[in-house]
Amino acid sequence: MDTQTETNINQLAGDVHLLTSPIQFLFRCVLALLFLLAAPLLYATIPYVLTTLRIDSDGKVSTSNVAVTFDIHEAEAHRNEDVSNDFQVFSVAADWLENAEQSKLVEAMREFRAMVREWQQEALR
Repeated sequence: MDTQTETNINQLAGDVHLLTSPIQFLFRCVLALLFLLAAPLLYATIPYVLTTLRIDSDGKVSTSNVAVTFDIHEAEAHRNEDVSNDFQVFSVAADWLENAEQSKLVEAMREFRAMVREWQQEALR
């Protein structure tokens, strides 16, 4: 290949890159936007409560919780071990802390912590 042909090929490669780079940029922006929109779905937790049927001392059949797992494969393996085994699915939202009920003890401890911080601030003055 002579030098003129090689120069033309390099020029053509540069032109193609300049033409396609805005399209690549837009594609990456759309992809990033999709990931950002799907991010809250990643933070939802799905616990599986493994249960089993038991016969108590009175001869009654009752369901008891055996364990909790976050793995669907482990839950299905537990169910497949025995006919009396099963699992229940719960969905816990990512913002469960905002909706959680606070006990009086937790509220008292937080108030106490705020008082201690105030005392520390006054002592440092």
